[in-house]
Amino acid sequence: MLLEIDPKGAARFDLINEWHGKGGAEHCKYYAENGDRCALLVLRNGLDLAAITGLTVDSSIGWEQGVSHFSRLDNVGKRHTKITVYRIIYDQDKAKTLSAVLAKAPKAGQ
Repeated sequence: MLLEIDPKGAARFDLINEWHGKGGAEHCKYYAENGDRCALLVLRNGLDLAAITGLTVDSSIGWEQGVSHFSRLDNVGKRHTKITVYRIIYDQDKAKTLSAVLAKAPKAGQ
């Protein structure tokens, strides 16, 4: 889906982990929502949150149980909205914002 990484939504995530594939073939960054939502943001292909803020990206949205090192410790085992970003898209028509997706993510502590 097309997703606009709006500054307000991007500010709600903190980098929690990085992963480099064998031989540097793939570089992923993992971010966890830093407020009252259980949400994960995974940036693939060497993307960086600061660099894509304000841009529209190709993404997928699903669910995942929070696990150690890839979610906030207080949310391990809880259901999370997982947003995976693959690449930048330069056509911004019909894009949802990251903030709109977060509004529907499960609340932390529930």
